[in-house]
Amino acid sequence: MRGLAPLAALEGDARLLGRLAPPMDGVLPAGLAMRTDANGTRVLTINLHMGVPGDQPLRPANERIEALRDVARHVNALNPDVVLTQELRNRPLVPGKDGITDMVSSFGHLIKADDVAFTPAVVGDPVAGDLQHYGTAIYTRNGFTIDQAANVALPNADGQEARSAGIAAVRAPDSRPSFTVVSTHLAYRTVEDAPLRDAQLGALLPMLDDIRATGSFSYVDAITGERQLATGYSGQHIVLGGDLNEGQDAADRVLVGGGLSHVFDTLAGAGTPDARDRAATASSSATLDHVAAGHPPRIDHLYGAGWGVTDVAVTGVPRVEHPGPATDHLGVVADLVPTS
Repeated sequence: MRGLAPLAALEGDARLLGRLAPPMDGVLPAGLAMRTDANGTRVLTINLHMGVPGDQPLRPANERIEALRDVARHVNALNPDVVLTQELRNRPLVPGKDGITDMVSSFGHLIKADDVAFTPAVVGDPVAGDLQHYGTAIYTRNGFTIDQAANVALPNADGQEARSAGIAAVRAPDSRPSFTVVSTHLAYRTVEDAPLRDAQLGALLPMLDDIRATGSFSYVDAITGERQLATGYSGQHIVLGGDLNEGQDAADRVLVGGGLSHVFDTLAGAGTPDARDRAATASSSATLDHVAAGHPPRIDHLYGAGWGVTDVAVTGVPRVEHPGPATDHLGVVADLVPTS
């Protein structure tokens, strides 16, 4: 877990100077209500594509603060309390090197985050050396804070990119209950990695069972490889989400058996029968390279346990500052209310 680097320190990099003020002129997607505390806790998952526009290769030279600002503008319009992000780097200021300085903190300042837990799966990079990390992060906004977080190593196959899950204990600023957030990014290859994705999701279920039973869990740290015991987590209310690199039906086979429900199905069960079909009508400016590569059109998901759902939407990031797509992913946002 880490906090946001000071804004002044980041803007000492000429590439970022004056560019980290929160962009405010975003528009809510059609059908999604304006967020209020009365509507519950709003949670969003969005893949940042490492600040690289969605139609460009993932290289440091292609990172654009304008693309990151477009994603941040969209986040600020949605106004979530918790944001799950994938594909972001923690690159220090290296004079003469390409890329966005400290993407974790830069994005945090752009979305007016109160707290962040960065949970990298990969450490070390041939460009920036051992100080560069790559993975996922959990941000909190609107007064929500993170009490503690763990970076959990997930099963992997030889030669494949390491994967991890961030598990954070989130506290509300008011009488709403504390809850546990799990954010992850699973193995990528559409067909070959399907069994590995099952194993990665399946490895999380015993930890969630332990959290429900005791508020604690044992895990292997993704960076140190050491076994740790994490305590102080809420077992009554759990959110799990991220870039699962597979369609909902495939993820359901593992997660529903573990006591989790997709937010679309929870909303459908509350009397909105077309909830799952909303993905088909989502407004998107993304190029969705995953679809061209054979992935289903919606591979980013949110699941919950102990929550009702009052509203959901699948959203694309509008093009404002950058002429191309800011990311190659759709976001998923849900308003959650505790059921107990």
